[in-house]
Amino acid sequence: MKNNIIEHPVRNEIFNLIKQTPSNINEIMKAINIGSNQVLWHLSCLEKFQFVRSKKFENQRVFFKFDLNPEFDELHFYLKQSIVKEIISFIQKNSLKEFKITEIANGLKRNYNSIKKYFKILQKLQLITIRRQNRIVLFCLNEDKYFEVRKLINEE
Repeated sequence: MKNNIIEHPVRNEIFNLIKQTPSNINEIMKAINIGSNQVLWHLSCLEKFQFVRSKKFENQRVFFKFDLNPEFDELHFYLKQSIVKEIISFIQKNSLKEFKITEIANGLKRNYNSIKKYFKILQKLQLITIRRQNRIVLFCLNEDKYFEVRKLINEE
């Protein structure tokens, strides 16, 4: 019975997409060009038979291949966010320098509070380190941790 579930062409396409990269419902809808009800139906079948599992981040339900290590779910989710990619890329281009949030917000032409929100997340994930210089808070990428995490995620 379990193998029959994956034989459906749409379900198989959804499963292959999730195997490549954990995705939310909107990403699946766009990639496969089908409606939300169909996506939800196929995802419920895939979850029921343990091909995929889901976890909620912020206001999104993200689907992962069932046997991926759940320890890395949060890293998978945040490292694929475009704003996180922009932040990390910006810091890497200037890797010898420490940054204030305002410098990155201005450099990326992004809202200060958005950058601050993702810095807190990256700090929690130990991908950003903080150094206080008097009243100034400086941030830099924890490159060792970042490359270690990227390697672990890509090996899964």
